[in-house]
Amino acid sequence: MPPVPLPAPSQQAAVAPPVPSGPATGVDGLWRGTYHCTPSRGGGDFTMHVQIQVAGGNGTWTRPGSGPGTTGNQSLTVRVTGSQVMVSRYHAVANQTGIYSTGTMMARYENGIITGTGPEQNSGGRTCTINLTR
Repeated sequence: MPPVPLPAPSQQAAVAPPVPSGPATGVDGLWRGTYHCTPSRGGGDFTMHVQIQVAGGNGTWTRPGSGPGTTGNQSLTVRVTGSQVMVSRYHAVANQTGIYSTGTMMARYENGIITGTGPEQNSGGRTCTINLTR
């Protein structure tokens, strides 16, 4: 019996891998959670429930209705670099209209969670806790 010829190899169209639109990181995506702070010299404790879209390691949540002429918390920003997370809260100083400050604290990114507790700088002595998950 003569040998059976092997079928010709099929040719597949080459497909290029998708090109990212920016410097994506493992932290990019929609994060949800809370940012809670203890009372300060100028105000009571509070908890912000946030959704932050992170792209390129950076994301900001802006409080609905905030802006010029409003008091209280205005926004919360996270900036992830490796396992370190810089958290910045933009807020009215002692609820004074038109006077704003940025309180900052450090947190940690690990195992798909952003978490941390510590003193918030520039906030009148608050201790804050952040807990975000995707």
